[in-house]
Amino acid sequence: FVVLQQRGIQSWIERRQKGVTFKEITLGALREVPIPVPPMIEQQRFASINRKLTNQRERQSLLLADSTNLFGALLQRAFGGEL
Repeated sequence: FVVLQQRGIQSWIERRQKGVTFKEITLGALREVPIPVPPMIEQQRFASINRKLTNQRERQSLLLADSTNLFGALLQRAFGGEL
């Protein structure tokens, strides 16, 4: 859930965590997390934007991999005296 990554929710959870070495929170406390529920139209708008951003991120990763491969091939040709 994206809402669990929000600073205010993280702060709320941290105040209820127990333990020094291993932080933990009870299931009961998790059930009390104040999760805001926006109107359905805003949820749909958020989902649409989030989907677009995810698609863009995936495309950028593919393009980066392609450019890295092309650069590697170019380097091989350059150091192989082919250029």
